Amino acid sequence: MLGWVNVQTELKIIANRAPLLPCGTFDRNLWLMQLTQKIRANLKRRKIEIAHFKTSLAGRVRDLSAVQMTHSAHEPEVSRFSDVAFGGGQLLINLRAEGDPDVLLAAVLKAMSECLDRAPELKLGHLHSEHFRPGQPVPTHRVAKF
Repeated sequence: MLGWVNVQTELKIIANRAPLLPCGTFDRNLWLMQLTQKIRANLKRRKIEIAHFKTSLAGRVRDLSAVQMTHSAHEPEVSRFSDVAFGGGQLLINLRAEGDPDVLLAAVLKAMSECLDRAPELKLGHLHSEHFRPGQPVPTHRVAKF
């Protein structure tokens, strides 16, 4: 029943497009939470249940922001918060949900597009994605002799 989506891409900051923020830098923790909530909303509209969902944004100096969910009924929660200035890095999205993998990928890409449109200081690099439905597990049963 589960569809799987994995997305990996680079995000770069375009300095001359950065809005003026109180801290003077792009707030990646807020952006990542907004992306996660947007993907969740896209799935909810399609009545797709989330089994496991994680987004992360890693900077170039070993700093990481991460947001996760383990069920559609739960709110996204920050599992890693970074206060290091973000100059660019790697975005990872891992989604396991009860739905067609093509529909899941479309929901993720739509949310990414909308969030990038609202952040003109971000530039998307090469995007790599995988979406599939894993095969039926075939467990090995071993019976011990008594």
